[in-house]
Amino acid sequence: MSGVEALALIGIIASTLQLASFSSQVLRRIKDYKDDTTTLPKEFWTLQDQLPLISHALHITYKQTQSDELAEEACKALIPVIKGCHQEVLKLKAILEKVAPSAGETGWKRNWKALTSVFHDKDVTAVAAGLAQSLAVINNYHGAYTAATTGSILQKLTAMAEMPQKVEVKVEVPAQHFIAPTVWTDDFAGRKDTIKLLEKLLADEDKHRRVSVIGLGGVGKTRLLLQYAYRFKGSDTHSVFWIHASSMSRMNKTCAEIARLVKIKGWENPMSNKIELVKDYLESPMSGKWTLLLDNADDYDLFYGSGKLSTSIPRSDNGAILMSTRDGRVGMEFAKGNSISLEALSLEESITLLDTRLGVEDNTFNDLKELSEELCGIPLALVQASSFIKQNFLSIPSYLEIYRSSDKDKIELLSEDFDDDYRDDEIRNPIATTWSLSFEYIQKRDPLAADILSVMSMLDPQAIPESLIYNEKSNLKFSKAMGTLQSFSLITSRVDGLVWEGRREKSFDLHRLVRLAMRSWLAHHERLELYTAKALGIMAERFVHSDWDTRAKWGAYLPHAAVLFQSDHLKHIEDVK
Repeated sequence: MSGVEALALIGIIASTLQLASFSSQVLRRIKDYKDDTTTLPKEFWTLQDQLPLISHALHITYKQTQSDELAEEACKALIPVIKGCHQEVLKLKAILEKVAPSAGETGWKRNWKALTSVFHDKDVTAVAAGLAQSLAVINNYHGAYTAATTGSILQKLTAMAEMPQKVEVKVEVPAQHFIAPTVWTDDFAGRKDTIKLLEKLLADEDKHRRVSVIGLGGVGKTRLLLQYAYRFKGSDTHSVFWIHASSMSRMNKTCAEIARLVKIKGWENPMSNKIELVKDYLESPMSGKWTLLLDNADDYDLFYGSGKLSTSIPRSDNGAILMSTRDGRVGMEFAKGNSISLEALSLEESITLLDTRLGVEDNTFNDLKELSEELCGIPLALVQASSFIKQNFLSIPSYLEIYRSSDKDKIELLSEDFDDDYRDDEIRNPIATTWSLSFEYIQKRDPLAADILSVMSMLDPQAIPESLIYNEKSNLKFSKAMGTLQSFSLITSRVDGLVWEGRREKSFDLHRLVRLAMRSWLAHHERLELYTAKALGIMAERFVHSDWDTRAKWGAYLPHAAVLFQSDHLKHIEDVK
C-alpha cells in the first residue's frame, strides 16, 4: 500500500473520530437536560446510539490501516468513502452547536433550543442515512475480523431495536477551561452591529486573530468583552481566559490564577514568571482552541515602551485575542487594522438599558429619553444614575431636577459609588472617578496634552477652534498632544472648521460630561482659576480685531468668550495678561 494513501486515510479517520467524540459529548449534554426541556425529536436519540458504533467501525479501520492490513486498492477506495463520512459528521456538529444547551443558559433558552430542534429533524435523518451508507461500503473492504464485528453493527443500524454495546474510543482532546469574571447579568443592551463585527473578525479558527476595542472609559468595553466571552461558556471545544491588563501587578496576579487553575507546569514555583508560563501554555498544542481577553490594557509604556509586555502576548493559530483599551495607540499597535472604536449608545439602546434597569412602571418613554440624552448615552453613567434612582426611591424627573441644579450637584451625582455586577471589583465605579484616572495618567505621560485639555474645559465644549488652544512654539509637540487626547476619545476632530486666510482651521469637540469631570478635577487640585485665567489670556490675544472683515473668526470665538465671561471664577482673577 502507498504510504501517501495510508497517511491520508489515517488523517481523515483521526479527524472524523474527534468530530464523532465531540458530537457524542454534545448529545450527552442534551440528554442531561432532557428531563427539564421539551422532548427532542427521536432522530437525535437515534444518533446517540449510532455514534459509538460509527466510532467503533472507524477505529477498526484505523488500526487495520496502521498495521498495513488493507490492500492498496481498498485503501484508495476507502478514502472518498470516509471523506463522505467526515462531511456527514461535520454537518451533525453544525446542527448540534445550534440546538445544544449551555451550562450558563436559563431554562427558557434551553427550552427554546429544544423547541427549535424540530426544524433540523430532516437534516438529522439525512445525516444518519449518509453515515449508514458509508458504513455499508466500509464493510465491503474489511477483513474477516472487521466483517464479523461490523455485521452486527449494520444489523443494529437497520433495526435500532436495542441499545448497542458502548465502545470507548480514546481520542486525546485538550481540556477546556472557562476562566473569566463569574458574575453575569442578562441586561446587555444594543451593540448588535459590534457583536456581528467581532464575530466576523474572529471567525477564522485556522489562524491567529487579534482585535482591539477602543473607547472612552465607561463606554462599555468590558461589558462587550464579557458578552463575547460568555458565548463559549460550557463549550466542549473552546477555552476562554481573562487577564486584567491595567498594570503589571494585575497581569501577574491573573496569570498566576490561570496557571494555578489549569495546573500549568511550574505554577507552584514562586520564582516562576507566571505571564510567560501562560504564554508558553497557550502557544502549545495542549491548550487547544482558545480566546484570550485582555481587559483595560490602557498603558502604552507597559506594552510597547519600557515594559515591553507586547512580547509576552501569545501568538498561536489555535487562538484569538480580544483587547479593550482607552488608548487608541495601544489598540492600533496591537491589532493593526482590526480595531473597533466603541461609541456611546444610541438613543434607542440607552432607553433599552434604562428600561431594563428601572422598568416601565413609574417611568414614561419621555422620562427615559430625557435621562438618556442628559447622560449622552454613556453606559456607565446610565447604570450609575439608575442605581442611584432605585436606591433612593426617586423618579427620573426628581433625579434630573437634582442633577441640573448646579455643576456641583452634577459632579456629586456622577461621583456616587454604586454596586455593579460586571465591572472589575478592583476598579472604582463612578464615571467621574473613571475619567479622573485617565486625566492623571495623561498628566504624567503627556503634560502638554493635560494642559490643553484643561484650557478646553474652560470653553464651550462644541467646535473649539485650534487657534484658541494652540499656544506652543513646537507644532510637532502640539500635534502629539492632540493625538494623545484623541486616542483616549476625550476629544473628537471636526471637519467643518472655518476657512481663514486661505486655509480651513481645525476645530474640536470636547465630550460634555468629560468637560464637567475635568473642571471638577481641576477644582479639586485648586487649578480652576489658573486655567480660567490662561484661557482668557489666549482669548484676549486672539480676539484683537473684531471688524467686518474678520467676522468669521470672531464669530467662531464668540460662544467660547461668552462661556468664559459667565465663569464664577472671573471675579477672583485680578490680573489677566
